[in-house]
Parts: sequence; structure tokens; C-alpha cells
Amino acid sequence: MSTPVLHCASRNRQHRCLSVFGYPVEQVLAPETFNSLVSKIVETPKLLLLLLILMLSAMGACAIYNNPTDVDWMLGFGVLG
Repeated sequence: MSTPVLHCASRNRQHRCLSVFGYPVEQVLAPETFNSLVSKIVETPKLLLLLLILMLSAMGACAIYNNPTDVDWMLGFGVLG
């Protein structure tokens, strides 16, 4: 299956573009909503982001096999790495 040919706004002719789900990347990553979301994440306190990432990682590690020991392994490899 070949890459779909899309018309990119930056050129007058059709050519192969890097796409995400069939949309050119500049249309997926550049909207104002994406920029405002990134700016809000950057303004979030680092401690809150750290706790959120740690909580979601622990939930994901425990959810695979429903084994709390996997959380210990995750924390151990996180400190080691």
C-alpha cells in the first residue's frame, strides 16, 4: 500500500506528504487548540506533572497483570534508569 498523495498547502502541485491519519502534519499539529494545550501543560507545576505521570504509570503497570509487584519493578527500573 503506497502513501496517499495529498495536496499540501505549502506547494501548488500534489506530492507525497508526511501524514497522520490521512491529514498533513501541519494541519494536525499546528491548530491554535494544540498550541493552547501545550502552553497550559508547560505552565503546570512540575511537582503536579511528576505525581500525575507517576500515578498513571503505576496504574498502567498494575493493570496489565493485576499484580502490585509490577509497580515495585517499575519504580526500581525507573530509579535505575
